[in-house]
Amino acid sequence: MAHRSTAVVLGLIAAAAVLQVVGAARVPVPVHYDYDEGVYAATADAVGHGGRLYQDVFVSQPPVLILTIRGMFALLGTSLPVARSTVVLSSALWLIAILAMLVARGCPWGGALAVCLLIGRPVFLVMARTVEMEVPSEALACAAFALAAWGARRPGPVWWAGAGALAVLALMTKLTAATCLLPLAGAAITHGPALGRRLALMAAGAVLATGVLLPFIATAGFLDQVFAFHVVLARAHPQSPLTHAATIARFLTSQWPVSAAGAFGLWWSIRSGTWLDRALVVWLAADCAVLIGLTPLWEHHLIILMSPLALLAGKALDRIGVWIARSGEGARLATRAGLAAVIAAYLIWGVSAVPKPASSGELERAVAQIGGAVPAGGKILTDDPMVAFLARRPLAAGLVDTSLARIWAGEITEAKLLPLLHENGTDAVVFWRGTFRAYFPRLEPAAASLFPVAVAARGGRVLLFKVPPVLGRP
Repeated sequence: MAHRSTAVVLGLIAAAAVLQVVGAARVPVPVHYDYDEGVYAATADAVGHGGRLYQDVFVSQPPVLILTIRGMFALLGTSLPVARSTVVLSSALWLIAILAMLVARGCPWGGALAVCLLIGRPVFLVMARTVEMEVPSEALACAAFALAAWGARRPGPVWWAGAGALAVLALMTKLTAATCLLPLAGAAITHGPALGRRLALMAAGAVLATGVLLPFIATAGFLDQVFAFHVVLARAHPQSPLTHAATIARFLTSQWPVSAAGAFGLWWSIRSGTWLDRALVVWLAADCAVLIGLTPLWEHHLIILMSPLALLAGKALDRIGVWIARSGEGARLATRAGLAAVIAAYLIWGVSAVPKPASSGELERAVAQIGGAVPAGGKILTDDPMVAFLARRPLAAGLVDTSLARIWAGEITEAKLLPLLHENGTDAVVFWRGTFRAYFPRLEPAAASLFPVAVAARGGRVLLFKVPPVLGRP
């Protein structure tokens, strides 16, 4: 019966991924999107056109997701749905890794229930289609842990070498994945003799993955943008750890189904779990500590808590499957039917709360106007890279990331932006998010004098061109 539940859950994961991909394909120009989606999609596109990460194009994160999206663009075409589908596939890997890890630990029912817990949470489903680093990073981290768990069950070099490689890829997607090294080390240490061999295999896999990424990470730009930049940002925009702790508490409260089951697993692991079960407790604590110290803390960062919570919940909830298996035939059938009904209701409740993707007519008109006024290869200066990406036009001076973080850190200033208005090939300036207006009051008047054709959009948004748009021009 446990094998059947695992097969059903794998089908559920596949169905959820297909629905997410289809939904993304139907909304090429969305109403709602995260600012970072535009940054990462436009960065991957810039790399495809010869831009060099950490040299020509600023990137405040490690390179793995950008390179993956770039590969998907080369394979399937450059579009936001393709970028989002890349993250959808990562979210499916995340769920499969959680299921595989718990199955390897002898908790098939717990794995099935943990996956259902996540799929039924709107925050997970939204993040599972959002082009951010957290979901792909957690997917690789959990996959590394799952390989180690299977390596303890079925001896062989590929498990441990793969775990080491995936751990590096997770870390080189988002640095917060460093916390996954704690349970990974626990898996290596607690499974009998030949510890040195396991560690050597993991190190070999890590070296191999690092070697593949070496052309990107062995640069001064990588160190400056991924490490030094965040130190400068934290000093320029300090935030209270107590405020972060309160934010984490609110998130855990809002995600009470996963949090409650995870708390049960937390208690069970501390009380009677193995050392590896307790390593999950350390993983959760480390994630909380990282989030408390992270500055600035954004909402999308909090999703990393779901990995240890889901695994702890799965360990504890597996007791339900054991209890059902030990009950009488009649009670077993009734309990299974009742549990299936509860899970179905929970999934329906969660899925129904997810905002439905919708197209933006306003953004679509702006994209068409840019296409009609800016020639192919013409550059755009804008505070929202999503606009330029959808219009398939490059950014002035390779200035893809104009985020608040870079403004707070002093990376983007009015004095640096004003000369870009005169840069050869810059044919449009787009004020879309309001960031440029809020921080750089002289920029719009200066742009209006050089780009006399103004097209207004709702919310005070303005597109400035050198020539009037000719709609229908490619």
